[in-house]
Amino acid sequence: MATIADIAKKAKVAKSTVSLVINNTGYVSEETRKKVNEAIAELNYVPNILARNLSLRKSNLVGIMVPDIANPFFSEFIKAAENELYLKGYKTLICNTLRSVEREKDYLDMLQRKFMDGLIIGQYELPATCYTQVQCPMVSLDRKVGGEIPIIRSNHEMSSEIIVKEILRNKCRRVVIFAGNATENNPSIKRHNLIEKYLEKYGVEVHTVVTDTPYHLEKIIKDLFDMQTFDGVIGADLYVMECLQEAYRRNIKIPTQFCAIAYDGTYITEVNMLPITTIIQPVNEMAKEAVNILIKLMREEKVEKEEYIIDVKLDIRETTR
Repeated sequence: MATIADIAKKAKVAKSTVSLVINNTGYVSEETRKKVNEAIAELNYVPNILARNLSLRKSNLVGIMVPDIANPFFSEFIKAAENELYLKGYKTLICNTLRSVEREKDYLDMLQRKFMDGLIIGQYELPATCYTQVQCPMVSLDRKVGGEIPIIRSNHEMSSEIIVKEILRNKCRRVVIFAGNATENNPSIKRHNLIEKYLEKYGVEVHTVVTDTPYHLEKIIKDLFDMQTFDGVIGADLYVMECLQEAYRRNIKIPTQFCAIAYDGTYITEVNMLPITTIIQPVNEMAKEAVNILIKLMREEKVEKEEYIIDVKLDIRETTR
C-alpha cells in the first residue's frame, strides 16, 4: 500500500506538500499540485480517512439519536435526514437508545470525544443539563432541551385547532386522546392539553390515556372499549391503528359509529385496512431544516433563531366522515 512518503518521492516534493494537497489546505502551486495528483493516481494511494479526521478533530459523522427506530415517525425522519446529510458530504450514525439511559450516555460521550461532529436529538431521557453542559453542535427534534440548542418542531398549536375542528365536524361527543408522559420536554403534552381544553369548551367529553410507548397496547385498548363507549380517538399513528383494529374486531362501523384522527402521517396511515385521517407532519422538511441548522453549528456559523416551527396539514381519508 502506497504511503505519503512514496508519493513525495515519486513527485519529488516534500511530504508536507503531499499532505497539503491531500487535505486541500494551504497554498500549493498548480504545477506541483498536478504532479502530486498524478503520483497519487499512479500509486493508487488511498488516504487514511480516520487518521486525517483525528488530526483535524473532525469525523464527518453525524449522530441521529432516537428512542426506537421501529417507530414509523423516527424511521422516516432518519431516512430523510440521512439522505440530506449524505448529499452534503456527511455520514450518519444511528443512535438507537431503546429508551436506555446508559445507551444515551454512551452516545453523548461519543459526541464529546469527537467521534461525531454533531448530534440530532430525537428524544432524551437524561436530564436536560447533561446536554446543555456539552459544548458540541446539537439540534433537537420536537423537544425543548434548553440552553442554546435549537429546536425543530411542527406547529402543535395549528394541529390542535385542526383536530378540534375535525372532531366537531364529525359530531363526536366522547373522545379518547393518547398522550405521552407529562414531562416538560414532551411535545405531545402541549398539543393534547390544547385539544382537551378546546373540546371541553364545546361540551365534548375527553378521556386521556397516558402511555410512554405504542407497544403492548392491546390490553389497554381492550379495557378502554370494555369500560366505556366512545366515538372518537386521537393519537400517534400506531395508537390509532391499534384502536381501529379493536373496533374492527367488535364490528364497530367506521366512520359512522367511530372516528379516528392520527398525528404523524407516516406510511402506516395509508396501508391500514382503512386509510386513516391524519395530521401530516412534514418529516422531510423537518429533517432538511435540522440538517441545515446542524451543519451551520458545526461550521461555527450563527443560526437565526432557537426555535423553527413548521406548519402541518390535515389529510381527510376514510376514518372520518
